[in-house]
Amino acid sequence: MRIEGRRLCSLLAVALFFAVAASTATAAIPRVTAATNAPLVAAAGDKISVKATISGTGKRFPVALIFGNPAGSAKKGLKLGTGITVSHRGIKRLVVPGKVPLSVVNGKLGTLLVCVNPTAALKGTTGLCRKAAAIATSGKSAEERIAGAKLAGRITAAKAVLFGLYSLRFDPRLPKELQGAFQGPGGDLAAINAAADSFGTLPVEIQERVFPYFVPPQAGGSAWRTAGRNWGPKAPTVARARAGAAAAAAATPDCTGYQSLESGTGPTEEPFPWQGIPTSDGNAIVWYGTTETPQWEAAEASDRASALKYAAAMPEIWTKLTAEFGVPKSDGAEACYHGPDGKFDIYVGSSIVLGASRFDSNALAVTAPYPAVGNFPTPGKWCTNRPSWIAMQAGLPNWALAHEFMHALQFSHKYVSCEPPIAWWDEGGATWAGNFVYPDDDYEETHYPGFVKAPLADSLEGAGYEAWPFWRMLEKTVGLDSFRAIFAAMATKRPVPAVDGAISGGFDKQLSRYFLHAYNQSPVGDAGFDIAESFKTWDNWTLTPDIPAALTVNLGGAPVRTDVLKMQRAAFPRLSVGSYHKVDIADENIKEIQFTNDLVGKPGGHVDALLHLADDTWKLEDWSKKKTVTLCRDKEEEDVQNLVIVSSNTGVAALPKFAHKLRVRNNCPHAYKILAASQTELSNGQYDWTPDCPTLTGTETATGTYGPQPFHFFTNNFFADPLTGDLVGNLVAVGTKSVSTVMHGCDLATDPPSACTRSGSGTNSGGVQIQVSIPNGSPTAEVLWFLDDPAVGLGSEGGGTSCFITVIGWTLTEEEWLAEGTKSVPREVFESDTPQTISIDVDFDLTGPIGTTQTSETYSMTIQRVNEDGSPLNPP
Repeated sequence: MRIEGRRLCSLLAVALFFAVAASTATAAIPRVTAATNAPLVAAAGDKISVKATISGTGKRFPVALIFGNPAGSAKKGLKLGTGITVSHRGIKRLVVPGKVPLSVVNGKLGTLLVCVNPTAALKGTTGLCRKAAAIATSGKSAEERIAGAKLAGRITAAKAVLFGLYSLRFDPRLPKELQGAFQGPGGDLAAINAAADSFGTLPVEIQERVFPYFVPPQAGGSAWRTAGRNWGPKAPTVARARAGAAAAAAATPDCTGYQSLESGTGPTEEPFPWQGIPTSDGNAIVWYGTTETPQWEAAEASDRASALKYAAAMPEIWTKLTAEFGVPKSDGAEACYHGPDGKFDIYVGSSIVLGASRFDSNALAVTAPYPAVGNFPTPGKWCTNRPSWIAMQAGLPNWALAHEFMHALQFSHKYVSCEPPIAWWDEGGATWAGNFVYPDDDYEETHYPGFVKAPLADSLEGAGYEAWPFWRMLEKTVGLDSFRAIFAAMATKRPVPAVDGAISGGFDKQLSRYFLHAYNQSPVGDAGFDIAESFKTWDNWTLTPDIPAALTVNLGGAPVRTDVLKMQRAAFPRLSVGSYHKVDIADENIKEIQFTNDLVGKPGGHVDALLHLADDTWKLEDWSKKKTVTLCRDKEEEDVQNLVIVSSNTGVAALPKFAHKLRVRNNCPHAYKILAASQTELSNGQYDWTPDCPTLTGTETATGTYGPQPFHFFTNNFFADPLTGDLVGNLVAVGTKSVSTVMHGCDLATDPPSACTRSGSGTNSGGVQIQVSIPNGSPTAEVLWFLDDPAVGLGSEGGGTSCFITVIGWTLTEEEWLAEGTKSVPREVFESDTPQTISIDVDFDLTGPIGTTQTSETYSMTIQRVNEDGSPLNPP
């Protein structure tokens, strides 16, 4: 017992030692005990900071911000800036700064951590970090920042809707860190659509703030009035709107607080009464604010000039766009807010009316639907099947007015859903409309070139305004019927399936074709090429995409080389292009080019190849469904000098990263599968054996049909002569043939001998064999068929009887065999990767020591060129 007690004491001592050591080690490292005031979003390029309470030990240690995973671990996270160094003893409250790299992936959810010894934290050492908040990465625009804050749960979905509207006016109520320096990918319509689509689900207090953004500027309290000037009645409230709707059902609506214009004038409280300029076609009125105050007269003159300019432009805009997509819905039936009639209303103003100085630098105009007052008490879906109005800053080009009017037509159509992502259709389509009305105004090319300049950086859905070239391509290649079909489809389908089903061939055909158009350089747009028109042809737009430099391929004396063609972007979202691989074949010793497609079988994976041949022509091939494609430069039609391989995702789901392979070799192996072979022989023979007997005669028929033969590389391959380059090989099909004979012989049992007849049938070994020689560079191949010797008789027909029968025939001489069995066929028969059938018919009329024979022989062989392992050369 004493020994046991001593052991226990020893164990306790050891445990105590390690506990003290661990405590001392922990105490030697500062601890973050609290982290507050975390930013709402980690936007690319932002300088951010967190207030941290740090218990110091007096030793120097670095402290930094780390973007960790959603579970709160810093392991393999992203360090945000250099942070600070602490060396204090005791507790201090410090600000830990950081900077988000410009290269962060947008929309990634994680945890913002304050970490002591960040290098160790990134390696997974625990106990070094304190969670500050859940956070998401984002782009730099307000739209992306707000989306990031919503993703991380830092703001509610309702607040995100409200903040999106605030961002259109640089409203000071928008948190500073969510303010953006430029328009987001969804444009101003993204915020409008989000609010109009979800209004009925928003809390009442959010509805009260959202509602004024759909009230046109002439109504008191509209959000589009000059900020800081609360002229006229207070902003309309949801309660008043509902009351107005109820009154409208009974009699005249009560529009107090959200009055409509009457007789072209506003309420008496309005210091800048609106003046309307009707368009010459009578379809619209362009309004501007007037004043009697000298300090605003110059502004009024500017607004009036722009109003006159817009009014003069509207008839052409109206005519071109309504002829294709119908007229906008009239506001004449709206209970409140609208102008004095049902004509379309456009509001123009500088800071005296619309508060232009408050517009986002890229949101210079806005189109909004009228709030669906008549739909109360179930408001919502204002973004679809609604009349709308336009507010424009003064001094904008007519192109901008065409863009906004297209939005009015979009609002007039019925959508089953307005939820994002839809900007590629709404904003991209409106940008297309500006070009459609004003083809000589290159505003869209100057301001929104991204989907041609940098197609690898975005997707069709993410392009927003930049998506306009896709619609331009559809306009020029399939016509505007496709646009009308899209409008019709969107009444029952969400945007992606609606467009996919409405355009000829769907995204698989049209989007993949767009990414070829986006190449926008030779051969695209060249006469005679499959794509004979381009943006350069249509719009004299010579911009080409920023894509990686060409891969130059040389063997360098080696027999083979393999390159991996990796995806050229970080992720592969749906409706995007993954790579433009340019390849230059710089070595004449390269004879074979084999491409292995890593996208085959993946839904939406599409691969197109542009092939530049030695004769300076180009051809386009779709390799999407081919696992491998093998080209032999010995063939004129495959003598490729340059390739451009375009890999895209035309499907409805993201795809994983891909890595194609490109293998080149110094020879083109010619291996073949024998798919089928057959032979038929018909012989008639006569032999005067002795004058005492009748002439011996006979007929023999032999047939052999041979199915697919086993593939063996050494017996099914043509090999090249290393000195001449000539190809030589043999192909053999073997099996069993059926033989039948009828023989007329001499019955030796009679005196004198008389005629007798015997027949027989059986099987023999059979086969079809050819020897092929293809001289280097020759357009023809020499095929030598191995022929059976002409003969009649199995040799056993008369066995066991007195009827004498003998085989009639002999062995062909080499001269006879070569003369009759050699045929020339086009070389392309042996170069093709599809099944090819060759055959020969031979007739013999020969006389020899054992009679005379007339023989017809027919041989046939069906072959297909394959890879050396027997796999299809270019599978369908």
